[in-house]
Amino acid sequence: IGAVFVMLLIAATGLSANFLSKNDQLLARLNQRIGQIGGVGEYVFGNPIKVEDEAPQIFKLPANARLTFASFNGDIEIRGAATTQATAKLTKFVRANDENRARELAKQIHLQINATGNMVQFGVSAEGLNETYSTSLLLEVPHQQTANVEINEATGAIKLTDLRGEHQLRNCGRINSTRLTGRLAIETTRGPVEIEQHVGDLALNNLRQGADLREIKGKLVLQGQGGAYRIRQHTGPVHASIANGRLELREILAPTGFPANERLVTL
Repeated sequence: IGAVFVMLLIAATGLSANFLSKNDQLLARLNQRIGQIGGVGEYVFGNPIKVEDEAPQIFKLPANARLTFASFNGDIEIRGAATTQATAKLTKFVRANDENRARELAKQIHLQINATGNMVQFGVSAEGLNETYSTSLLLEVPHQQTANVEINEATGAIKLTDLRGEHQLRNCGRINSTRLTGRLAIETTRGPVEIEQHVGDLALNNLRQGADLREIKGKLVLQGQGGAYRIRQHTGPVHASIANGRLELREILAPTGFPANERLVTL
């Protein structure tokens, strides 16, 4: 009966939107009644509300650190900064009717940091929370230290800036990286990829929505399907395979000492 009631409510919402908009008290009472049914009120009428209720956590960054993420619900931004401490700041987005309700629900969402050897693992727990939510995690690390990033499945966007190390990103949404030094491997994306001012090899496989690569110094292996792919101001060999998409190459230069008998661009 509850499921049928919800279906009828959703269907009726469009027909009665004009009436409800003219009667705020009725709408408030309706939200309150439905909100008692397992969070259905938040789902039908609520909007994602931003909640910042936790101070940044300081964590130890070991030598040659590996920062790992698995099945992360939300966006991840990691940037090197002029700091001596590594910090992690979690922002929460909870679907609710108002800010007070969102803050109450957000108390069930927590950042988890577990360190073993040189590996630091990040995750989010939301035990007992039935409402829809997502998060945004910001890490700042000392830019002079090595921080290898490994992300396996993230629902949101990934942004990496001013980092040193070897990085692996799999099954992520939009990816943006700027001023990275070291090898970067990306496999299977659900959004476009933007990389600029990169020093090191790139291995980009199974891209689906295009890529914009510029000011790269290193070997590039690119495999994509669908979308537009632009490679500009690249110094180093390029191996590209694009199916059902468009590839644009501009200013591809050979690095110093590149063998004359080798192909600079292979398509």
